[in-house]
Amino acid sequence: MIEHNMLRDWQKSAYVKWLMGGCNGIYLGCTGSGKSIAAMYCVQEKDVPTIIVVPTIALMNQWREEIAKNMDISLDAVGAVGDGQKDLKKITVAVINSVRNMDLSQFDMIVLDEAHRYGSLENIRPILQNRFKYKLGLTATLKRSDGRHK
Repeated sequence: MIEHNMLRDWQKSAYVKWLMGGCNGIYLGCTGSGKSIAAMYCVQEKDVPTIIVVPTIALMNQWREEIAKNMDISLDAVGAVGDGQKDLKKITVAVINSVRNMDLSQFDMIVLDEAHRYGSLENIRPILQNRFKYKLGLTATLKRSDGRHK
């Protein structure tokens, strides 16, 4: 489990601001700053069916391993959608290309890793077509040259 006292000051502050914002927001920070741990803390604290959307298979595998390690659950307990897999669990990590036309209504929370990549109509569709109680984006580069970050 990720203990609150183990979080960095910015992570604690960001969590409080995320809660105050109706559990809807974006963590903006440089690579290696701890955005993933901060997101896992949110997932852990909400304890609801959650999908974490990533842009690549490599990130899907990395996220699954980090969730298992940091949240003290088995790797088998973390679902995967992508690379030929469609294994939905309470916490599922999915590649965006594999969920574009999927019904995600069984999830109450969505985490978008590298949120700046989901501005296209194809990538934003699963986000807009489902009503998530809790939304969290993570990015080191929020602004897009096409203006779709808004």
